[in-house]
Amino acid sequence: ERARASIEQLRRKAADPAEETSAPARAQLLGLGAELLARTGADTEAREAYEACARAWEAQGRALDAVEARLEGLLAERTRDPAVATAALGEIEKSARLGGFQEHEALASLVHGVLAASAGRDEEARRRLDRAIELAIAGGQQERAFWALEARAKLFASQGSTLLAKKDTERALALLEETASRL
Repeated sequence: ERARASIEQLRRKAADPAEETSAPARAQLLGLGAELLARTGADTEAREAYEACARAWEAQGRALDAVEARLEGLLAERTRDPAVATAALGEIEKSARLGGFQEHEALASLVHGVLAASAGRDEEARRRLDRAIELAIAGGQQERAFWALEARAKLFASQGSTLLAKKDTERALALLEETASRL
C-alpha cells in the first residue's frame, strides 16, 4: 500500500503544470506503476501500463528501453494466450534486431522460456530459462535470476522432476537471502 501511495504522489506531482517533470522521469513513473500492477496480480492492466511506458520511451528515441518495457509486459501478463504472446514476442524481436536485446538479453530469454513452457514446449523452455539464469547471474541481475529460477522450478515441477524443482527453489531463495543481507 505504501508503494501505491508513493507512486500516486509522484503521479500527482508529475501532472502539476507548476512542476517540471522530465520525459524520462514520466516514462520511469509509468514503468513503476506497471510493475506495481504486475506485482499485485493485475496482469492485463500491468501489460497495458507497460505498453504505455514503452510508447513513452519510444517518443524519446529510446528503443531499447521500450523493448524492455514490452518484455516486462509480456512477462507480467501470465494469463495471456501463449500463441498471442509468442506472436507479440516475435514483433519485439523484429524491433530489437538492429541492436539486439543487449543488457535485456536475460529478460528476453526469460520471457521466451516462460512462453515456451506455457505452450508446452518444455525442451525449448528449459534451454531459454537456463540461458536466462546464466545471463542474469553473469550480469548481476539478481531479480531476473530469481524469476528465471522460479520459472524453471515450475517447469521441473510440471514435469514431475521434484528434486530439480526443489534445487532451483532453494537457489532462488538463496539469491533473495543474499540480496536481503546487503540491505
